[in-house]
Amino acid sequence: MNREITVRFLNDEWLPVTRDGSDYLLRYSFVDSDLLDKPEEESQTQDGYIIVGISGTLTSMWGLSRDDLRKVLFEYGKRHIGDMISEVSMGARTELQLTTANSPKKCPFDPKRIDIAFNTSLSFAGPLENPVASADPSSLAFQIVGLRDAINAIFGEKFEGRLLTLPQERHLVELFKSCTSREEFTHRVASLGGLATAIDAAPLKRLSPRSKTEEKEPTPKKRNSLDLLGAFLRRHYDENEANTVMDNLQGYNRLRRIYPIHTDRAGGVLAAHQFFNIDYPVSNYQMAWGDLLKEYRRTLELLLQLLKT
Repeated sequence: MNREITVRFLNDEWLPVTRDGSDYLLRYSFVDSDLLDKPEEESQTQDGYIIVGISGTLTSMWGLSRDDLRKVLFEYGKRHIGDMISEVSMGARTELQLTTANSPKKCPFDPKRIDIAFNTSLSFAGPLENPVASADPSSLAFQIVGLRDAINAIFGEKFEGRLLTLPQERHLVELFKSCTSREEFTHRVASLGGLATAIDAAPLKRLSPRSKTEEKEPTPKKRNSLDLLGAFLRRHYDENEANTVMDNLQGYNRLRRIYPIHTDRAGGVLAAHQFFNIDYPVSNYQMAWGDLLKEYRRTLELLLQLLKT
């Protein structure tokens, strides 16, 4: 029999408007259904929230009243939580962004058939096992996956194309694994660095063309994807916040040069450890790995907020 998770939706609210669009926050609690009415139910119950955002363009296309839009976003949030549970990926927070790039032009749900019910228990079944998704630190890893999806959705509607790419599936798989040795740490960091620097250059070249001065140079400097992203962010958004995003991404790019992928003495490795406040040599691999994941999540959160403005 599949493991079940019981979810209770607690309350909701509209977040302050900061862009051409709306953000709906839905709070919930969740607990293993086997613990219901047991002495440990309260101590094992966790709280979480999901933000369901919708772009202004898609809102106009759907033509819903504010109350009906609230019902539709509640339904999206509820179903997304069910999907997370089915993948054994339940986390404390996640974000779903609806745009014309990833959503139908006509609202798929009838608001009249949606009831927003708080403090009512709903049970969701998950698979028998999913060793990758259930590995520590799974919830943090899935927050990263969700943020990457949200970034691509916002970027796709505003600028067309995808911003973040996935060079190899294993880069995502590594996020879900624990880290207890030097060998594991070096491979996890290499995958995270590959993921953090996997930027699609094609749309950025279109959005950040060379200046006339650069074009006149006899041998124009070749721009890699990180250079293009930096130029794009500084051109369209707050320069200080853009620099924070780019400094972090460059840090991951340097850090992934760790032996045996490259060598401890490769340029920037020691500086990258210092940048992320990681001891060198690393003594607690799991803690260091968790800190790197948290900082990547923070970087993605900042990038998402920039794209929303």
